[in-house]
Amino acid sequence: MTNQSLELFSYDSQQQRTIVEGENILFCLSDLCRILGIINAPQMADSIDKDDIYSRYTADSLGRSQDINFVNESGLYQAIFQSRKPESKKFKRWVMSEVLPSIRRTGTYGIQKELSRKEILQMALEAEEKVEVLEAKIEETQPDLDYLEGIRSSASTFSWLEVSDRIGIGRNTMLKHLKRLTVLMSDLSPYERYSKLGWFHVRVSPYTKPDGKQYTSNVTECYERGIEGISKFLRKHGIECREYVKPESKAIAKSC
Repeated sequence: MTNQSLELFSYDSQQQRTIVEGENILFCLSDLCRILGIINAPQMADSIDKDDIYSRYTADSLGRSQDINFVNESGLYQAIFQSRKPESKKFKRWVMSEVLPSIRRTGTYGIQKELSRKEILQMALEAEEKVEVLEAKIEETQPDLDYLEGIRSSASTFSWLEVSDRIGIGRNTMLKHLKRLTVLMSDLSPYERYSKLGWFHVRVSPYTKPDGKQYTSNVTECYERGIEGISKFLRKHGIECREYVKPESKAIAKSC
């Protein structure tokens, strides 16, 4: 696939790359995640059905040629529905009402062409059917999403030092084992399996370098559920630490 097949459009000054392959419309996943406020694009790719992800050799945002993940329309909706950003609803309406209809009738965004009444009705019917299917999928998974969201919204988060203090193990030793046992990546971001358990919260932290330029970094923190999970996980793998007991149980941590 050459760069000439790319179609670029802008949403609130943010670039979204698309590729049109026959009747299939593909969206660059990293661009999509940026617009939706999703920090970890690789983790998002893991959560989307594999049949809806396409690898295409094209240019990245810096003009370098490489394999980039794109998603089809079904993958697009899966990403939108996983975004907690209020703006995602507005973005979904914009894509469905403007971008997709324009691409389908002209092969590109922004070029208008007169449609017959039959074509308009057919496009409306197809869009309605796709939304109904996706809403049914969301309804099936909503209890799990609500459960995890309830944990995240109601619970406090703890730093790695606080976690290590509560289970009686050195901070650096604990992190070394969690990376070795593939709970955490080298940058301390959690792997998908443990992120889905509701153990961790990843937030964006801004900072300023000596040159005055502002940057952001991802900071991983732990929910109380995660402290308990880490304690059990480490002890299961023969690593000495204390069993974590929630404060409301009015018990103290027990030595293993």
